[in-house]
Amino acid sequence: KNWSKPCIIVDRYRRGEGMNTVLADNFQGGQMLTQELVRAGHKKIALISAHSWATTISDRLDGYRSVLQEHHIPIREDYIILDEFCNRTGYESIVKLMQLPDPPTAVVAANNLICIGCIQACQELGLRIGEDLSLVGYDDHELAQYGYPGITVIRQPAVEMGRQAAMDLLARLNNENLPVVKRTMAVELIRRKSVKQL
Repeated sequence: KNWSKPCIIVDRYRRGEGMNTVLADNFQGGQMLTQELVRAGHKKIALISAHSWATTISDRLDGYRSVLQEHHIPIREDYIILDEFCNRTGYESIVKLMQLPDPPTAVVAANNLICIGCIQACQELGLRIGEDLSLVGYDDHELAQYGYPGITVIRQPAVEMGRQAAMDLLARLNNENLPVVKRTMAVELIRRKSVKQL
């Protein structure tokens, strides 16, 4: 697509479009969350995410898959649920997963809304997070920080991404002939009390 003015895309990436991009390392984030669960002894790890064209989403799933493959843990399609990025997805997915004949012991929630839905479902089902079910999430949010127990999450460098995008945009406004750049920024794992050591 041709834009009449320089444009920087933040937190989204579409392959082959040749647009300047600033985003977090979503593949790394998916890996870090899954590694945290594997280190705690979990082998039955589910992932709840969404259908999306954006590589920000598919990269998280790819990171999850790569860790399971690295540790020779079977990738079970009944443990991977893709729907929408909303509370309902998290809620309904936990209910569905817990009804499986062999339910998971741990869940990766691929964004904050899904994570909140997972928390709500666990409360209603009487599941103790960090005891009956381990839960990790992508994006830090108030319920993850201040709820009980705190949820282990990936924190994205939102301020740094915004600052870098502004700097790149100003540079392109001054020189539209600059090469197209994709900047990927590291994410941080915030450990709380939602992962049980098996």
